[in-house]
Amino acid sequence: MRAREVNVVWNFVNELSVKVFERERRLISSYELDRYLAGATKEGLHLHSQTPHAISAEYSKSRRQAKKVELRTGEGTLTSGRI
Repeated sequence: MRAREVNVVWNFVNELSVKVFERERRLISSYELDRYLAGATKEGLHLHSQTPHAISAEYSKSRRQAKKVELRTGEGTLTSGRI
């Protein structure tokens, strides 16, 4: 059950990152992602309050290392290319 909720947060962060890049041609930081995730656990996600923030930090780190705008999701979709 918790793995599904973690995947929901990861996919949300991934989608948000792509939208920001398409609109502003820049990568969104972990700090900015945290602002969008504030209150996520109060809205029905059964995760510890620090978990969404840890996910956004891990996502930002992985995205920087891969030098990609969008990372793979669990469905095995292809990434959108390099920066």
